[in-house]
Amino acid sequence: MNNDISRISLFVKKIILSGVFLFIVFLHLYYLTPGVDAGIHMYGSFLITKGLLPYKYLWNNKPPLIYVIGAIGFLLKSNPFLGVRVIELAIFSCNLFLVGKIVRAVNLREPFLYLLTFSAIYLVSWEQGFLTETFDIPLTLAALYLLIRKIKHYELICAFLLTASFLLKQNAVAVIAGIMLVDVFSNYRQNNKKKKIIKYSISLLFFSLLLYLLLSRLGIWNDFIDQVFIYNIKYEDRSSFGTLIVNHIRRNSFLSVKGISTVLFFNICILLTLWKYGKMKRDGYVFELKDWLLVNLIIIYIASYYFVYMSGKSYPHYFMLLIVPATFIMGHYAAETKIGKITLGILLIVGFISNISAIPQYKKIYENRKTVVYFLKNNTPADEFIHIAGFGNQYLYVMADRLSHTKFILPLFENNGYTTRYKSILVNDFEKHPPLFIILNKNNYKQLDPNNFYTEIVMKTLQRYRLVYENELYIVYKRN
Repeated sequence: MNNDISRISLFVKKIILSGVFLFIVFLHLYYLTPGVDAGIHMYGSFLITKGLLPYKYLWNNKPPLIYVIGAIGFLLKSNPFLGVRVIELAIFSCNLFLVGKIVRAVNLREPFLYLLTFSAIYLVSWEQGFLTETFDIPLTLAALYLLIRKIKHYELICAFLLTASFLLKQNAVAVIAGIMLVDVFSNYRQNNKKKKIIKYSISLLFFSLLLYLLLSRLGIWNDFIDQVFIYNIKYEDRSSFGTLIVNHIRRNSFLSVKGISTVLFFNICILLTLWKYGKMKRDGYVFELKDWLLVNLIIIYIASYYFVYMSGKSYPHYFMLLIVPATFIMGHYAAETKIGKITLGILLIVGFISNISAIPQYKKIYENRKTVVYFLKNNTPADEFIHIAGFGNQYLYVMADRLSHTKFILPLFENNGYTTRYKSILVNDFEKHPPLFIILNKNNYKQLDPNNFYTEIVMKTLQRYRLVYENELYIVYKRN
């Protein structure tokens, strides 16, 4: 009787997990035009397929690895974003495999719940994919799994993973750096702190040198430093620490109810769990491997939280950088408590509803993009330039197979970021090399700051253009 119940339970679990997996596959294959950030990434990849390099021909304050990944998608010439989706689904499958390997290696209860937890968090935070955070996940999972397995030459491998993580997004390194610090200050793998520090330092220096040599050879090292480091450090708007906290609590956009995110309640539970383990330690409790893993992942989660949200923004996809520790923390709650299982069920429902409810809006965007691209392709010579003003439409360049006339394919958020050199470039691009068409998104261009230097240049240039095409979402102007 018990065996029959166990078999039925296992069958039900497989059905549930398979259903969630197939839903995620459906979403990737259905949403075949990217969102704002993903569209910029695809344009950078598009440049590479044309023999052009980001940083020289695209201004963006992201590191370069995402463009290289996207370029692989262009092997499917008829639909490069479908090619990217295949890569994303392969990565998602790899993530589930690594979560399962970690669960088994640590001998955690209810492996199914950890896989379901990862999938649920992914559903509510993926934001239609092809984001730098997406590709950081397998790197973080690999760093954790290889530490648990005490693999040889771990310092060299982990330094490589951290470098690759940085090349996706600057603050993506927080969790892997935390895993490295756990390794240094614990005796889990070996009891030789000094030796580990030396190995990590040499390995990181080695990969940093390789990066410098590669980007210098390509002639984009200075532009890389200028856009990825100098701009973010010198010009990005930053609030005081107190203001950041208030905004994060009261005006959070991720899983929020009237601006207050339910993630904050999760964070409170984490702090209570850490306090409980501290008390257990003082009472003489001997930690097992699963306890050691959970406590360290809680510490890493807490320490990484600020680095993930230090910009003051709280987009859902930012939480993807915390998905690895969050999966094992929330998975622990789901495996050990009824309220944890109920919370996981609610999270799954929210993930399904939020993604399904976005379908009508997606269909509208997709159809309007197709018609405006048809117009551009049929009215623009292959070697002519266009310009898509504002945010959220940059994949139109790829769909139309046309390049922007300027590296500034979207406005800089901080108006003081327009240095004298940047202003000179923009003025030259718009006045001496104006595009044949300028395309405005009806929903987005009104949101542009009229005092922004980029906006001023675009609006001034439009005075020499005439309206030639319009659909539900887009307005196209042609040069007189």
